[in-house]
Amino acid sequence: MLTGWIKDAIRDYSNYFPLEASLKIDCTASTREYALTTAGEVIGVLSVEYPDGETPPRYLQRKLETSPGFWDQPFYDIRQGSSQYLVIGESPAATEDIIFRYLTVHTNPANDAATLTVPDEHMEALRLFVYWKALVHIALDQDVDPGRKTAIMNALGGTAKDAEYAYHYKLRSFAGPSPQTGLTGPWTMDDNDRIY
Repeated sequence: MLTGWIKDAIRDYSNYFPLEASLKIDCTASTREYALTTAGEVIGVLSVEYPDGETPPRYLQRKLETSPGFWDQPFYDIRQGSSQYLVIGESPAATEDIIFRYLTVHTNPANDAATLTVPDEHMEALRLFVYWKALVHIALDQDVDPGRKTAIMNALGGTAKDAEYAYHYKLRSFAGPSPQTGLTGPWTMDDNDRIY
């Protein structure tokens, strides 16, 4: 049960602070679809560089593969299903590579000696998540015994809510204040879009 809560903690933490990773894909001539099975679960895409090695680097823009103008153009899409696939609009040569940079879930430890990808300074959040889930479990376990006093059950529920608040407060403290300005784009606009 404790191991399950730790895995749940890492999964939930990854929603807020995903792991950045990179995958080099060796192209096959005229093949536009590439399975992302070795990438794990892709929860966000940072960039798709194709072909690798251009100066300056050349990046594909995201566009639905079902959109008009996707094929034979510098676009990519992620096809979802039982497996995730990277689909590119252009037809590659066998000598070309794709550098796929993405966000994924932090790795779950296989054993106690495994190295975690969660930064050491964020371990407190994982501990708070496990503490919260343990309190919820205790409160639910006590709730099924009608012989217990209502005050005890209310106290356990309140403590579990406090633990949930502490977990989310800790995550917000890691994020820190948002910057006022930053690099944006490139993006394309139609004639109706406005920027102020």
